Amino acid sequence: MRYVCLSLLVLSSLFLKGCGGGSKSEPIPNLVEPFLVEFQDGWSALETGDGHEWHWGGARNSIALSNELPEAQVATISYDVLSLNERSLRVYQDGQILFTEILDTKAWERRQFRIRMEPGVSPLVFETDEPSVVTAGETRDLRVCIRDFSIRLSEENAVPSVFQVKLQFDDGWYAEELDDLHSWRWAESRGLFHVVNETEVAKTVALSFGVRTIDRRLLEFLANGTSLLSEEFVPGQWIQLRQNVNLAPGVNRFVFETPSAGTKMPGDERTLSFCIQDLKIVPAL
Repeated sequence: MRYVCLSLLVLSSLFLKGCGGGSKSEPIPNLVEPFLVEFQDGWSALETGDGHEWHWGGARNSIALSNELPEAQVATISYDVLSLNERSLRVYQDGQILFTEILDTKAWERRQFRIRMEPGVSPLVFETDEPSVVTAGETRDLRVCIRDFSIRLSEENAVPSVFQVKLQFDDGWYAEELDDLHSWRWAESRGLFHVVNETEVAKTVALSFGVRTIDRRLLEFLANGTSLLSEEFVPGQWIQLRQNVNLAPGVNRFVFETPSAGTKMPGDERTLSFCIQDLKIVPAL
């Protein structure tokens, strides 16, 4: 379907609005100010229904993202993802892997993450190895489906001092969970992440996050092996923290860990101990 989206993303809406339909033809880029988005190799034709739009993809699927502004930007990517069977999905930007996840349900799951985009085109690639599900009367290679893909300027763009710093979750975390306002991850006992300082000089920034525990427990926060915070938390409301950190040039590794074993809750197969909400980089205090 040939279409152009010219409207802005309003408030917390993650859907593309104002899309005019037309005759079937080759797709053209959709304008989502200030970025261009174009589904390219690997994706099937656009499908729509019930206020949503989606593409099915095969083994390797590319989306061309274009930053139309003259300076580098931090962008927030949002979409729903679906697979008809359990599979591993790898997501790359500019040839570098962003994350790998396991899709294990037949229900839509919300995804949201941030990327840094230099001016010009930045390919985003979704790649999976497991074969597609054979469906009666269907000849397409149906492996993964992306619905309501959107991209917008991140709040980080209001903080030039942290433009060249990237944060990435590593081992120890369960899958990201989202609602309209927040994102969070549970951990069993030890959750790792790293921050890359892409400049050649040390930076001091702050990490802002919320903490919640499954029961009374000690939680320690370490940076490059040095303890920055060790505190006992009790279950209840989110505790909001803001911790200054010094970032050497290159990769800086951080750990949240607790010495107590996690707990399994009724109806949940995971072993849980603590949860980190809205972990992000902000200016130092």
